Amino acid sequence: MGASGGQLPSNLAALGFDTKYPIHIASSPGRLDVIGGIADYSGSRVIQMPIESHTTVYIQRKWKSKKVGKGTIAITSINKSGEHTEKFVKIPMCIFFLNNQETTLQKYENLNYNFSRYKSWSAYIIGPIFICAKENDIWLSTRDNFVIYITSSVPEGKGVSSSAAVEIASCMAFLSLFGHSPSIKKARKHAPLYSFFAENAIAGVPCGIMDQLACYHGKLKHLIPFTCSLPPLVGKQLEFSKKYLKLWGIDSTVRHFNGNSSYGRVRAAAFMGRHIIIKESLLFRTFETLCSINRVFNSEQVNILHDFIEMNLPEAITGNEFIEIYGLDHGDKITLPISKDAVYYIRASVNLALREDVRARKFEQILHRDLDEADGYSLGALMRESHLSYSRCSMGSPTTEILINLLDIPHIFGARITGGGCGGLIICLTNDSKEAGEAVMETVAKFCTLQKVSAGQIRLFKGSSDGANISKSLFQFV
Repeated sequence: MGASGGQLPSNLAALGFDTKYPIHIASSPGRLDVIGGIADYSGSRVIQMPIESHTTVYIQRKWKSKKVGKGTIAITSINKSGEHTEKFVKIPMCIFFLNNQETTLQKYENLNYNFSRYKSWSAYIIGPIFICAKENDIWLSTRDNFVIYITSSVPEGKGVSSSAAVEIASCMAFLSLFGHSPSIKKARKHAPLYSFFAENAIAGVPCGIMDQLACYHGKLKHLIPFTCSLPPLVGKQLEFSKKYLKLWGIDSTVRHFNGNSSYGRVRAAAFMGRHIIIKESLLFRTFETLCSINRVFNSEQVNILHDFIEMNLPEAITGNEFIEIYGLDHGDKITLPISKDAVYYIRASVNLALREDVRARKFEQILHRDLDEADGYSLGALMRESHLSYSRCSMGSPTTEILINLLDIPHIFGARITGGGCGGLIICLTNDSKEAGEAVMETVAKFCTLQKVSAGQIRLFKGSSDGANISKSLFQFV
């Protein structure tokens, strides 16, 4: 169905959109990692909350070029959060296809290689679109021309899943091009999985599936529990607004990136530890993910495992030492290869995953109760324990430690670094009172003074939203 008459909004017309073709729109929020997030790659239980900030994707499939191989995808991305950034790239459609032939789409890993010659950020948009097409047999042509516009208020590099937000929104917008058939509706439900595959295989960034699930399944004023297995298990959403509690996300001013060396080493160490457990323990030879041990085995057996971990897993081991004993394969295709010269803290990384899973489950159990102030401090204690586990694995930072220590005051139940750590966001839990709000604001002011930054440089996240959605497509322009 084409557009009839009228004019495009000026900002869209300037970007190359055309009144002859409909524009399809989808959006997705970022998220706050309440607890559990660092262990999502090990199959942990996690609890997440969608934030108010959203990423919106506009997409239009335009005319076909007359010549094979001449189609393009033009992407403009504007982030309006903090430092205003605007990015543009035009990519030939032929990179989707094997040997530039329209009959065969590339393999995921081949597309990752192809993106090395283009701007890497575009892989977070093109990747999900490519996987949606490939997994659902959607016909693409090297003569196709797409225009994509992205606008976002989700800050980048702060640990609130700006990458997952754009992945999910790109998936949803692309699929809306092809109507609302049962097969397309089914495909939309797989958007978190497509986005997860895209970030790992095409963008080349190791991550769990937590972020994509949270951005997709979000619900206003609710917390969302997940078990990050494949397939994932989505728990009953928890109506947080009735618990008389409040969550705050506070920008630490330290940029976060999941591809950093600390995160990569901790993740690899967890899988190396899992490999050792399977090799050396008769009892624990078969389990799906590291954290599934907590559910598959009884409490007595899990205690045996913890004893085994303390006695048999090395506190620290070089990559070369591990390879000599156990070989190159740590059992995870997504995790970065073992570096011979790097030091891996196996025991701490395994304990982090197993205990974070337990903490997340205790957190969820408490939230199912009618809460009093003591429960608030119990939740806060779990958050502080979680934060300490980051520090033990070198996933903290001096700046975030300053902020965490400042938040250890009355009215604030607990605080922790979130997501992949090494910077990004601090999340703190308070009661929903005027006094607690004032305590948070006073803490932020002290932090600004100590760090010699202006209050305007510190972003606060204190609201929630619904998850991914498809807006009414623009068929008729005014």
